Amino acid sequence: LSLYKPRSLCILVLVHIASIACWIDALPIVWDHGCWTVVYEVLFVLSVIAFRKPELFLENGARITLIILYFSAAFWKLTTSFQDYKVSCASVLVAELLSALFPNTLPQWFHTFFIQTAPIQVTIIEFMVPILLFCSPCYGILTALLFHETINWMPVMYAGGFSICCCSKLLFFLEPGALKNALDDITPLSLATFIGSISFAIFVSTHRGRLDSIAILYHGLAILYMHAIFSSTTKKNKRFHTNHFSIIAIFIAFSYGFLGPILGLQAMSSSTMFAALHQYSTQGNHLIVPTGLLFRSNVANITKSSVFNDNFIQLHKATGPFFDAMFYHTDIWTTLPAQAQQRLLAANFSGIYLTFYCPRMLSKEPHFEPAGTPISVPVTFILHSYELRRTLTLARKAQLPFTLTYSHLPKLPMQTPQTWANIEPKSFVTLEVDEFRQERCFLHDSLSSTFQQKDSFCLSDEIALLPSPPRWLMKILMQYPTPLLKASGNSSTLLGDGQIPCLV
Repeated sequence: LSLYKPRSLCILVLVHIASIACWIDALPIVWDHGCWTVVYEVLFVLSVIAFRKPELFLENGARITLIILYFSAAFWKLTTSFQDYKVSCASVLVAELLSALFPNTLPQWFHTFFIQTAPIQVTIIEFMVPILLFCSPCYGILTALLFHETINWMPVMYAGGFSICCCSKLLFFLEPGALKNALDDITPLSLATFIGSISFAIFVSTHRGRLDSIAILYHGLAILYMHAIFSSTTKKNKRFHTNHFSIIAIFIAFSYGFLGPILGLQAMSSSTMFAALHQYSTQGNHLIVPTGLLFRSNVANITKSSVFNDNFIQLHKATGPFFDAMFYHTDIWTTLPAQAQQRLLAANFSGIYLTFYCPRMLSKEPHFEPAGTPISVPVTFILHSYELRRTLTLARKAQLPFTLTYSHLPKLPMQTPQTWANIEPKSFVTLEVDEFRQERCFLHDSLSSTFQQKDSFCLSDEIALLPSPPRWLMKILMQYPTPLLKASGNSSTLLGDGQIPCLV
């Protein structure tokens, strides 16, 4: 309909409302950049329906929203885990990029330097993008294009959806008509075409000739943006004009980008991607702000069945296709190029690279395909009681047999991965669900999940037997499990320092 009548504001609003409805239906299985797009769509629909002035969104709302979202993504990288090159996702990304651009051509000291300084490199460039977009939009656009292109060049962690999502929104930082003018007078010999062609050639090379429509569209837009910026007729700075709608845009973008993780109402699908943010302990690992406030012990009216509490469990083992895909077959270290693996280990990286986000996003019920291989070192997982209940809801819905064994963690003054790793549980809970959906829950004093005569059955208020969490909360909140890895080879650096390995 929007293609049939592109100038119809009514049809355009209906299209965006339909898109928002589809996003709500898909929750919580949505990528973070999908949430960024919905923030834009909500603001646009609001500007038309509530204010009857779409120009309010176009003039300032669109730009200030992207600046806040970019800033939130950079802000959440300020965690102790992300800033530690031995476990940081930044180290993995930089090593992959270097191995793609310079295969077997640079000495190890060069790779070691960039791997060990990767956290600060990534943090700086992620902060530079929103700062420049605010202070000098044209330079901000060029910096953002470079940032996303380095991600595009990565053959494994290629995030084309995120790149095109942000690239399309950079249009709002150009003067009205700048893109049309660029399209009218661009030539094959222009500087923008030359730079874009070189970048596209690098993309084709690092991806070994594999192309998709996102890559073609991204590079096409990048060439037009650069030509518009390099053109002498383009104004170099588009000034911000504050209006009442800007305040609404700031509130909505800030609520999504910052308040969700701080309160604990968002984990996956938030701006905390790659940050290894630990939200649900008495002491989070962010350097500036607390996180998971609604799940702290000072929340009023805590009961065992309450969603908002400070009850944590340690998942010791689980069997079945669902738990293999979601927890145990999540090691994606071997998906990295062999040279990147070698360079990372030589730079004293931990060698642990896990994905919990991807299997949850990509699995289609009732088929749960593992996104990686079995984790190479002994591991247990720390889960909040809410996440255990949410996980069991999905596992039962899959109608596949499974068994899991967990223990309750004591309430300590400091609940962190480091203190949890030192706890020796004295009793365990095992839940068995067979192929006929018959359940048996019992307590025992060893990790053996075989029911013995001395074992007792669970009471009705046991976490594994509690009903599903509220549907509205399950729609917006998927918590990351916290892996506790035992010392083995290069992974010994993960013990004792309370850090979280790179999680995707």
